[in-house]
Amino acid sequence: MRIDEIQTFRHAEFGGDGTYAGLSGPARSSARRGTWLLTAVIALATVWLALDPSESLPFTPPFGAWNDKFLHACAFALLAAIVAAKGPAPRALALLVILAVAIEFAQFAVPQRDANLDDLLASVVGIALGWAGAKAAREVTSLALRWFR
Repeated sequence: MRIDEIQTFRHAEFGGDGTYAGLSGPARSSARRGTWLLTAVIALATVWLALDPSESLPFTPPFGAWNDKFLHACAFALLAAIVAAKGPAPRALALLVILAVAIEFAQFAVPQRDANLDDLLASVVGIALGWAGAKAAREVTSLALRWFR
């Protein structure tokens, strides 16, 4: 299969922009709203957990002194994966980086929280990993659909 055939296949299979295959009209709008609602809820939870002055979490992450960095990376990886699964959205990616920076600046004003470059780096690494993981999953799905056709 030539590259132009693969691109045509991806266009037909994934709705042109890689999103909401097979959906049209109200169903597509509803799926789009659901994706953005999920993203907003996770973003708000991320902000709340990052700015909560208490040191306790409802669970114990497995990385000891690196727990904070691990949580930053996981939260932003999840957000980036959801956004990237929707399709190419560089503005949304930029908004996630801005959110990470804003959280670090906001932590200056919160007692028992400290803003540092390590947290920001962990957030950006999480964004990159989530974005790459979602993009890889889309490619694998595209290849699998082509293979089993």
